[in-house]
Amino acid sequence: MERRNSQLGKRVWVRHLTLRRGPFEFYYTVTYEAVDGTDGDEFWRRVSFRTNGHKLIKDCPPSQKIELIKKFGSRAARAAHEEAEKLMRVNQKSAA
Repeated sequence: MERRNSQLGKRVWVRHLTLRRGPFEFYYTVTYEAVDGTDGDEFWRRVSFRTNGHKLIKDCPPSQKIELIKKFGSRAARAAHEEAEKLMRVNQKSAA
């Protein structure tokens, strides 16, 4: 979803990511901002990365839930950051 930031006149793109890891689904929001390059090119720069929580999608023992959230949550966060960076690199290459 792309929107214009009326205060600064810049274009902002909000991307929602959902990743499944183990018995959980993790939710993230990545926000990018359009930046003008020196040659008149435009590319997207990541300006924020927010964790929106998780949801249990498979059964797991309640005694292990916190441990599993930490284990799979860190993996999901790492993968979400990599996905957000990958998109940025692709856009920067296409803008160059």
